[in-house]
Amino acid sequence: MVTYIVTYQDSSAPCDFHPLQKGQLLMTNLSKSAAPAPAPNLADLITQPRAFFEALGRLPAKPSRYLWLVALATLVGGISTTVLARHLLSAQSSALSGGLAISPLFGYGAAAFATTFISVLLWLLLWGLGTLGAGKEGRAAEVYGAVFFPSLIWAILLLPLGALFAPEITVAAPNLTGLSGLELQKALQPYTQALQASFNSLAISKVSTYVGYAIYLWQFILAFIGFRVLTGNQTKAWRGVLFPAALLAVLVLASYLVSKAVTSLVAG
Repeated sequence: MVTYIVTYQDSSAPCDFHPLQKGQLLMTNLSKSAAPAPAPNLADLITQPRAFFEALGRLPAKPSRYLWLVALATLVGGISTTVLARHLLSAQSSALSGGLAISPLFGYGAAAFATTFISVLLWLLLWGLGTLGAGKEGRAAEVYGAVFFPSLIWAILLLPLGALFAPEITVAAPNLTGLSGLELQKALQPYTQALQASFNSLAISKVSTYVGYAIYLWQFILAFIGFRVLTGNQTKAWRGVLFPAALLAVLVLASYLVSKAVTSLVAG
C-alpha cells in the first residue's frame, strides 16, 4: 500500500504527489512543539534567578518537585553543624550520661535526623503561608523548595570547616559524685548553660550564625523574585514572602532573647 502526500505550491501550479512508503515516519512541527520543556538548572537560581523561575513556570506544577533538595540540604546542614559543635555535644552528652562515653555517630545521627525533620516541617510551613500570600499560581512549594539550594552550598562549605576548626570547650565539669534526682538536675543546668554560652561566644560559632541569617535573607529575596515571575503581581510576591518571614522573625527573636537570658544567668 502506498500513501501520497499532496503539496500545494500555488493556485496555478499543478499538484505534486509524493509517495510515502509504509512504515516511513513523517516529522512535523507539531511533534516538535509537543516536546516537554527542559527542567531549570539549579545553578541558574544563583546566577540568573529570573530565568530560572521563568523556566520553572513552563513546567506543570508539582509541589514535591524540590522536596529532595530540602531533605538533602538539611541533612548535610545537620551533619556539618554537628561536626562543628562536636566538642560541645560530647561534653553535654558526657555530663547527662554521668560521665559515660557515647558514640559520636549517635550524636551525628540524632542531630541530622532532628534537623531534617524540623526543616521539612519548616518547608511545609513556608508552603502554607506562601500559598496564603501569593496564591496557588505562586507555586510556593516549588519556590520555597528551590531556594534551599543556597543552604546546601553553605552546608557543603561548612562541613570541612567544622572538621578542621571545631572549637574546644574549656568549661570545667562539675563534681556530680553522689548526686541524683533533683540535686543532679540543679548541678547540671548551670554547667550545660555555661557550655552553650562558651560555644556561642567563639568566633567561628558567631560567623556560622551570621552566615546562616544571611542565607535566610538570600532565600527570601530569591523567593520574592520567584513569586513575582510566576504570579506577575508584585503585591502577591510581597505577601508570599512577608507572611512566612514575619513568623520566622518572631521565632528568631524569641531564640535570641532566650540565648541572652541564659548568658546573663551564667554570667551572674
